[in-house]
Amino acid sequence: MNRIILTLVILIAAVSVSLGQAKGNKVAGDSVRNQIEAVSQAFAKTLSKGDAAKIAGMYADDARVMPPNGSMVQERAKIQQFWQGFIDSGAKLSLNTTGVEAQGNAAIEVGTFELVSPDGKRESGKFIVVWRRYKKDWKIAYDIWNSN
Repeated sequence: MNRIILTLVILIAAVSVSLGQAKGNKVAGDSVRNQIEAVSQAFAKTLSKGDAAKIAGMYADDARVMPPNGSMVQERAKIQQFWQGFIDSGAKLSLNTTGVEAQGNAAIEVGTFELVSPDGKRESGKFIVVWRRYKKDWKIAYDIWNSN
């Protein structure tokens, strides 16, 4: 009888914790999604203004940029050089977040992009960005994308 009661208590506690976490994650997830979308749009806006240094500052110290058909880029100075090359190309980038999943101080953003070259050619694709929260700021930890 004691085993049955103990099992029921554990089961009730587990369900209560699970339901509380699910409810909490939805509220927190919506808030995190709004935060990530705002930072992602600030990224695109900063890129359009040509500020590669500010873009590089949006990445974590140990971040990795993984462009299609290219080598992985690490270190903030190299990330800045990478984005400066993009800026110098004259291309324009727009981003659309389609989903964000958050767990603690990490979030995964999934979305689509459109790239327009100076000669008007359009390229669309998808991306995944892994974000890490440092105090109140979200920083990009891993950035990968490819064309459709």
